[in-house]
Amino acid sequence: MTRVNDALRRASAALADAVLRARAEKQAFAQNKNLLKGFLTMLDSTLSEKDDMWLDMWGTNPCVTVSMRGLEGFKSPRLTKVLSLLEDLGELQRTEDWAQYLSRDYTYMVGSVKVQICVYVENDSPTCRRVQIGTEVREVPKYKLECD
Repeated sequence: MTRVNDALRRASAALADAVLRARAEKQAFAQNKNLLKGFLTMLDSTLSEKDDMWLDMWGTNPCVTVSMRGLEGFKSPRLTKVLSLLEDLGELQRTEDWAQYLSRDYTYMVGSVKVQICVYVENDSPTCRRVQIGTEVREVPKYKLECD
């Protein structure tokens, strides 16, 4: 019965920790809500009706994600307006290209807010195209289970 009680005690402790983390995240969100609303309003003013924006928590820090689809290229005024605002307010952390999707992600930090801009270029873009640079062959072990 000790093993059962230990398992139940660990599960109860894990749930109590989860509740404490959730309370800390909620408190951090409440403390920054007005500041965050101001930032989101500024960011929203640079977006078009085609773009999507949502807010999540990244630990106790807010994380804003913007999805921009249907751009002609990465120098589109629709994108440069957003990036210009983020350059003024924060710092670019990284960019990551997803060539297979004609996509690029921009990650900024604006204070404690992580902002990720996910940009998708049209397949028939006059300025961007997917270029094959090689091929890759992977050897992946395959297994089967044999039992006596």
